[in-house]
Amino acid sequence: AKWIWTKTRTSAWRTEPPIFCRYTLKEYTLRATCDNQLTVYVDGVEQQGGQDNDWTKESVFPVSSSFKVIAIKSIDLHGPEGLLASLHNAAGEDILVTDSSWSCSNVEEKGWKDPNFQETSGNWKPADVIGPHGMGPWRKIGQISDDAKWIWTKDSFCWIRMESRTARTLR
Repeated sequence: AKWIWTKTRTSAWRTEPPIFCRYTLKEYTLRATCDNQLTVYVDGVEQQGGQDNDWTKESVFPVSSSFKVIAIKSIDLHGPEGLLASLHNAAGEDILVTDSSWSCSNVEEKGWKDPNFQETSGNWKPADVIGPHGMGPWRKIGQISDDAKWIWTKDSFCWIRMESRTARTLR
């Protein structure tokens, strides 16, 4: 934190009129792809703009910086399967990436994409990391972070809860 004030300050020894400060949170950008189909939810709300079953292209979604949960439903239609995603701030810095800290299940449970969902059924496990972004057969996809990992679990429902992230994994 830093001390702030306005440049209208007239004297260090006089009582100044009050100032009013505010900061507007910026949106993040989620970049994601899946071999083959993905549906993205932010705090339980389905996001528009998916990749139309083309894993060679990233899908880009605006995400409020106050989000609690990003949830992604992924379906493999044939061949290799994988989910790759990263969330970036306005400066392009990674906020989070797909890795083993994501929870995944192959059972679609009621409310799984909502912020209040509790992983109590035993169906939710850490994501299986397939490999790094850039590996074959996929290679580099769009502007998804180089730190993102390809993850999966059979017929994958994967999600990450923002408040459960540690300072080490939040960027």
